[in-house]
Amino acid sequence: MTGSGSKLAADKLGSGLVNEFKAIASACRPLAAMRGRSSRWGGESSKYLRLSRGEDGAFGIVDYSTNGDCAAGTGSFH
Repeated sequence: MTGSGSKLAADKLGSGLVNEFKAIASACRPLAAMRGRSSRWGGESSKYLRLSRGEDGAFGIVDYSTNGDCAAGTGSFH
């Protein structure tokens, strides 16, 4: 589980928690043609990740950026 409310949901379902940036990088693994970048826009924030594919096919986070709270979709990164 990741994101807002994840601790409550994880406790009720007996699942684990993971950092949102790591979850995005893990979700990119099946995308073989991916160029090593990911953007995520949500209701509370926007994220940009620069990724590097390892020998095992998993992506590691090289660099990242996120905007301020409650400004998703504005294109504002600090």
